Amino acid sequence: MTSSSYPQDKVENTRDSLDDDWDSPLPSRGQQDDVVIAVMGCTGTGKSSFIRRLTGNTEVTVGNSLESETSEVKVICYRDPGSGRNVKIVDTPGFDDSRLGSSGNTDTDILKKIAEFLVSEYDQNRKLSGLVYVHRISDPRFGGQSVRNLRMFRELCGTQNYKNVIILTTFWDKVDASEGQMREEQLRSNFCKDIVAGGARLMRHDCTVAGAHQVVKAILPLPPTTVQIQVEIREEGKSLEDTGAGSVHREEMDRLIAKHKKEMDDLKTEFRSIERSNEEARRALKEERDKLQLELQRWQKEKEDLHKGLEEEKLREKQAAEAIEEKRRRDETARLLEEERRKRMDAELALNAERTRSFAQRGKDFARDVPLCPTFLCETPLTVGGHILDAVKGIKH
Repeated sequence: MTSSSYPQDKVENTRDSLDDDWDSPLPSRGQQDDVVIAVMGCTGTGKSSFIRRLTGNTEVTVGNSLESETSEVKVICYRDPGSGRNVKIVDTPGFDDSRLGSSGNTDTDILKKIAEFLVSEYDQNRKLSGLVYVHRISDPRFGGQSVRNLRMFRELCGTQNYKNVIILTTFWDKVDASEGQMREEQLRSNFCKDIVAGGARLMRHDCTVAGAHQVVKAILPLPPTTVQIQVEIREEGKSLEDTGAGSVHREEMDRLIAKHKKEMDDLKTEFRSIERSNEEARRALKEERDKLQLELQRWQKEKEDLHKGLEEEKLREKQAAEAIEEKRRRDETARLLEEERRKRMDAELALNAERTRSFAQRGKDFARDVPLCPTFLCETPLTVGGHILDAVKGIKH
């Protein structure tokens, strides 16, 4: 597979306004030593708020509703004040986004964007130092959507990388301390039990700059890693649909499609049982049926998009491979033409050298090659004859 840069229209790079020296190289530290941290989680969990406090970057938009303010993968760079190291925070769109809202993103779109970014990082030999999964401690229950999102995160990450995970709980100011502590313990001992057992840490975000920097401080000593979805796509050659995260999403869509189909069948049965004279009830059922039909079509379309996978990324790869092959052909053609040109030049030089060689020299060379005759017997008469011809030739010229 060829390397390809993640398109700049897909990633927004912003920098800490407090750090004017970002472009100045740090002594003994290169790009490979940058700390790269991906921040993930459901929409509305406080990802952007955490990143804004961490980086001091006021361009990071913080939403006041459950509708996502982040529709693209964004990279925010800053200099960590404690260690002096360059840090890149990857702000990812949240799953369970306002799918048909202003962003227009479906969960499939979001998965594709995150996967494209991570694959691009893999192609450029950049690894993640940490993954921060943000969860609202104020949620009264860990519902089905949260369970599915956590499964998606697990599969994106991979069990071997749990040691690089921080589970960051937010909105502590919205709950009673004892209630929040009880929910935190449920995360530790139940919902996130396997992640914690694999080395992940639970941390609280207290909405302070110092608290945000404590998260990065916990990640700094960790060795960078390659996450599971990168390995699945690049090393194992899986399609996006067949990756662990893609499979979780596909299973959920299959469940929703089956559910909507059953509901539509039930509506048809109910519709047939209603008297024709009851126009109001029949109209209500038709409206509900049309709504279900739109939902079903949307989920089927989203499933098709997942099946297509990273087609844009694959197209860029194909185009890059074709460009490399075309350059190889051009270089090979140029090499063959240059080789042919040199052969012609060598032949012309040899012919010119032969033409300018004296008859005396030719006589000596011929004497050495005469078979069954000692060279000294042939060389003298042939050389003398050559001198005579050279003299005649000289008179003619």
